[in-house]
Amino acid sequence: MMELIDLSKAVKENGRYIIFGAGIAGHKIAWYLKTYVKGCNICFCDNNPQKQDRHATPPVYSLEECRTLEAVFLVGFDGNDCDKLHSVEKCLVQNNIRTDKCFWIDMELFDKSLAPRYALRFKAMEEEQKVIPNEKPLVSILIPVYNRVELVKKAVSSALKQTYPNIEIIVADNHSTDGTYEELLRVFGKNEKVRIFCNDKNIGPVGNWKVCMQHARGKYVKFLFSDDLISEKFVEKCVIALEGDSAIGMVYSACRLFSEEVPEICRELHRLYVPTGKYAKELFYWGTYAGLIDVPVSPGCALFRREDVNILTEIPNNQGVVCNRTGAGIDLLIYLHTLKKYEYFYYIDEQLAQFRYHQGSFSISENLEKEYNLAKQYFYSVNEADLYNLGVNI
Repeated sequence: MMELIDLSKAVKENGRYIIFGAGIAGHKIAWYLKTYVKGCNICFCDNNPQKQDRHATPPVYSLEECRTLEAVFLVGFDGNDCDKLHSVEKCLVQNNIRTDKCFWIDMELFDKSLAPRYALRFKAMEEEQKVIPNEKPLVSILIPVYNRVELVKKAVSSALKQTYPNIEIIVADNHSTDGTYEELLRVFGKNEKVRIFCNDKNIGPVGNWKVCMQHARGKYVKFLFSDDLISEKFVEKCVIALEGDSAIGMVYSACRLFSEEVPEICRELHRLYVPTGKYAKELFYWGTYAGLIDVPVSPGCALFRREDVNILTEIPNNQGVVCNRTGAGIDLLIYLHTLKKYEYFYYIDEQLAQFRYHQGSFSISENLEKEYNLAKQYFYSVNEADLYNLGVNI
């Protein structure tokens, strides 16, 4: 039988300790050691492979790995739970764990001795939790809209379901005539995360994109067009990628084309068929110019740093083509200009964005090939040397 001890008598400074079990008792012990014992190195132990996590705090090791660690095991134990005691002892023996360095912790005594400290710590944690969302960078979800009174409500609701806490939703109504602005105010006007604006006149789709950008305050921006939807984890997963690596210029995900009107049209879009991760920007440029892979043109499936988003008013050309009538080509240039500044883009191999297919949607508007060809030609003409060095040719 292992000895039942008082935790405060079992530890020394600069020791390395393994806690068997990562439940409430285990976390209490870990908190105490890290807070009150100088130089303490803490790990959890769990024999369930699915629960092992090197990135957890503290990290979780398997029992098998614990054989090689010179450590004292501190095992949370309720004195009335004898079955658990024998079960744990048996498990340790079966895995050849050194029981001469294993001790039971008297949790009842532990809780009593630390009760005052717990009270102070929990109060501090409550205060920390109040400001956690604001410590995460603000993300602006931009929703330009014109005469889509019903669909835009679904888009805004989709944005509000984000698991990422620190967001603002900018809705810019382009002087709608179907009551869109009034309905948005009625439904979302009291939601502090939603900011609704209305233009004095219709300034065209690209002009309205610019209005959204002017009102955005976030470090990151994401366009959500008024007839589309996004997964509730879209922002969360994209922010992790951009925050983790300053060499990544933008993040985008695979998409889903969907329709209530024409279900048979539903299909996957912009999938690279590679694992989630960062990739050299050459791959995106090759996809754009050679068509070898399906890269996006719409920013509706991507997250950018606000400072990088460059929206042209028009694409210079001598063919008399007016691209800002639809925004076609101008949207693609947001990607191409952004990647000029960076080495990588990040791809998420999940359908986190949903593009709606319906009468009047951009997805089935008139043939826009000319506009996109103009955009590619324009970008190549001003970046020919750089693109040539990346192996990109027209």
